This record gives sequence, structure tokens and C-alpha cells, in this order.
Amino acid sequence: ARSLLAGEIVDRLHGDKSFGQTKFQKIIVLAEYLLQLREIDSRPRRFARGPHDPELIEQVEHKMKDQGWFQRLPRESGPGWRYVPLYYAGAHRPHFEKQWPDKAAEIRGLIDSIKSWDTDRCERFATVYAAWNDLLLWDRPATDDAILKEVLENWHPDKEKIPLAKWRDTLEWMRRGGHIPTRFGRATQSAPSSDLLPL
Repeated sequence: ARSLLAGEIVDRLHGDKSFGQTKFQKIIVLAEYLLQLREIDSRPRRFARGPHDPELIEQVEHKMKDQGWFQRLPRESGPGWRYVPLYYAGAHRPHFEKQWPDKAAEIRGLIDSIKSWDTDRCERFATVYAAWNDLLLWDRPATDDAILKEVLENWHPDKEKIPLAKWRDTLEWMRRGGHIPTRFGRATQSAPSSDLLPL
């Protein structure tokens, strides 16, 4: 299931200049959590560029190469990675449709809606979604201030390099669009201990 989702994402986006490993990982997480794809069962953790499951990415990249679908290669110019089609590129499609007969169209729609986004926008969406979902999974109030505190103070120092206004815009866009977490999946880390009461 993981490799079929990965294959569909890469198949639809590999030709775009903005598509690399970071955007790839974020779309996997967003598809899993937004569409509740239980078969993916990722274990995202808090990395500088947002929620990330390194083991999952390594697994699906090897599987796609072994199946002759796609291979990860260094970008021709600049840092990062790109994905190039191999001799069996596209062969995943019948199996993808069979895996999610009721959700395949939704998955494709989500991938296509994110296609034009730059990596930073994907990062912000995935990070805010995960921080918000973590609060719900921890049974903590998910106010705007609490969500932004998780992102800016409890995630990774690099998050502070992004202007607060962009984080607020992302959160407001999610609320307007109904992209509301539902306590699905795993938290990116264990719940923090409650503040100790003063003696």
C-alpha cells in the first residue's frame, strides 16, 4: 500500500521542478492523514522540514526502484533529489486502483491540488496539520495559539525562520477549507508532561 501511494504521487508529479523528496514525504503524510489511509501506518516525527518518516521513505524508494517504476537521483543543478521514470513506470496504476477503489479519485485529487505548490507551502500545511492533530491526540485544547506554540516553540528551531504571518495564514486557510484534523494516526511525539503546580 505504501509503495502504491508513493508510485501514484511520483507518477503524477515527477516532471515538476518543485517536486523532490521533501514535497514527496509531505504529500504522503497529508494523503494518509486527510483521507485516513490506515494501510500506510506511518510514524512521522518532528524534523526541520515538517513531519517525516525516514524509514517509510527509504522503504518506498527502494520498492519503486526494485519494481522498475522510479529511481531517486541527485538533482542536475542544486541540492536535493529528483525522481526519474524507469522501464515499468505507470505499472502501479491497476494495483493502486484496486487498493483504494473508493478513495483513488480523492487521492488523485489531493495530489493534483498540491501539484502547483512550492515545497515551503507543503511544509507549512503538513506541519500545522500534524501539530494540531498532536494536540487532539494528547487531549489538549487545539486553540490557534496552542497550535502555533507547538510549531514555533516545540517543533524545530528552523520553524522560527518562517514569518509568523505565514503560519497564521496557513492555519486560517485550513479552517476555511475544512482541513481539520480528526485525531487520526500517530502523534509525531509523546505528549509533553503537564506543567508542575507550584508548591
